[in-house]
Amino acid sequence: MNTVLWALLTALCSPFLLTAAWLRKRPAKRKILIIQWAKLGDMVCTTPMFRAIKTSHPDWEVHLLCREQSAAVVKNNPFIDRVIVGGARGKMITMLSRERYDAVVNCLPGAFFSMLGLWCGARDRINAFSRLHGRLVLAARILNTVNREYIIGTRTFDHYLSLLAPLGIPAIPYQLDFFPSAEDEAEAKRWTEEHGLKERSFVCFGVTAGNAVKEWPAEKFAELADLLIARCGLCVALSTLDRRRVEQIRKLSTHPEKLLDASSLTLGSLGAVCKLAAAFVSVDTGPMFMAHAVGTPIVVLIGGSDPREQIPPAGERVVHVAPPGGCEPWMHVTLSPRSATEAQLSCVRETGAESVAAAVETLIGRK
Repeated sequence: MNTVLWALLTALCSPFLLTAAWLRKRPAKRKILIIQWAKLGDMVCTTPMFRAIKTSHPDWEVHLLCREQSAAVVKNNPFIDRVIVGGARGKMITMLSRERYDAVVNCLPGAFFSMLGLWCGARDRINAFSRLHGRLVLAARILNTVNREYIIGTRTFDHYLSLLAPLGIPAIPYQLDFFPSAEDEAEAKRWTEEHGLKERSFVCFGVTAGNAVKEWPAEKFAELADLLIARCGLCVALSTLDRRRVEQIRKLSTHPEKLLDASSLTLGSLGAVCKLAAAFVSVDTGPMFMAHAVGTPIVVLIGGSDPREQIPPAGERVVHVAPPGGCEPWMHVTLSPRSATEAQLSCVRETGAESVAAAVETLIGRK
């Protein structure tokens, strides 16, 4: 059933659903559902919510509803009691309503997910909305007890914690979480030993981004690899699931033997490998947030992404490489187009390998 039909059904059932939710008591030990239907990087950036809840109320039960692709980055998170992967909407609503949640928090604008809190019968229904996402998203506000507008340029860390404030959850310091398993750590050890790598003897490049308009060209990655090999004596692990991309970059490099194919690594084992790396280099993409969460120094090619929103703040172990002059942010957390003008594409594609190499050298010099 599509979103419009669900909206009509919700409107018809709302008197009964609202009455049931109003009659629900608020227990001392609460059961909370967090809804985050965004992708991998957004999922990692949501993890402060789980830490904040458990820091304040260790006895509260925390469930997460997310995409199947995003579940891998939170499966070992000790601050989450249950991860639920969404499926068919009717079955999802039936299953969630049986859980009897006391509070449901929808993290980012989405019409269907704005309705879920009511279908769950939750007394507290906290919802994120945006004025840029259509009439249904705006109309669904009436179904929720608290609505927080997400405005372009807002720091997502602050936004997510603001959604918890109505539950009495205080803010916590900035920290992202990713927890590789023991099996992930063992696989990382096997992989690094197989390639003769020692701790801090290599850098990781995130060479794909899941959205072609965000990606840095293969020839730039090859040029950067050659610079770091020559200047710093580092090997380079190419992180991606696309082996053709790995081979493309290796063919363009003058030191292909120093460029290692990391496409066989799972997300968990990649996170464990990143813990051993001297730095992680990529555009704004999921594995970059994972690397930051495990403590790896990162170099971020800002490109067309808005650095105010979600990219870790520049600091002791984070360097932002700015786009060429005149570029303005055009990719946002809640608005990530799949097409772009030539001027927009130039924001990342014309970022020079020399400036990225200098940023890596700066990070390595701080270690």
